[in-house]
Amino acid sequence: MMVAIPKTRAEMKYHLHDPLLKNSIFIMLTSISGAGFGFIFWMLAAKLYSAGDVGIATALISSMALLVLLSRFGLDFSIIRFFPTHDKSRIFSTSALITTSFAVLFGAIFIAGVDIFSPELGLLKSPQNAALFLTFLAANSVTALTAISFVAIRKAGFQFLQSIIVGTRILFLIPLIALGAIGIFGAVGASFCFALFVALVLLMWFRDQDRACD
Repeated sequence: MMVAIPKTRAEMKYHLHDPLLKNSIFIMLTSISGAGFGFIFWMLAAKLYSAGDVGIATALISSMALLVLLSRFGLDFSIIRFFPTHDKSRIFSTSALITTSFAVLFGAIFIAGVDIFSPELGLLKSPQNAALFLTFLAANSVTALTAISFVAIRKAGFQFLQSIIVGTRILFLIPLIALGAIGIFGAVGASFCFALFVALVLLMWFRDQDRACD
């Protein structure tokens, strides 16, 4: 298959306005920004925090990511499949409710059995830390669904913006140094909460625009 390479400004402008190409570029930029911010985040964390704190924080973040992954049940792919032809609000709210409920349930089970699953994360036995873990777990779960939803409505630029907002976790590292491992984890969690708020605002804006067009 021959790939057309734009040779003039007019051809370049045409290709950049093509929805497939434009969204592909934003998805690629999202991956690049995620990797870049992640590298800077952990490099800075390694300089500001002790090796032990970084290790525990890494385990906390990895555990949270695993629990979110286990709670997907394929509903993230269902969003891409059914968004174009069905009620978007209903699909998103149902998917968010089911996946986040199970994520929190799995998180509660993980905390209850932390001495078995990962004794090094015994700090989760503290009620405050456990509540923080479950809150950030829920925020991470819904944020992941909003990112998929942006792709489904062909607004990958919003997903890229969301990635940039998640990158603000770098800014939270310094003021949270005194909290140690929880400070690193809190920086990640706070960025997810911030990104979730902006993402929900954008989704509601798009819903209103979509209804206005109808």
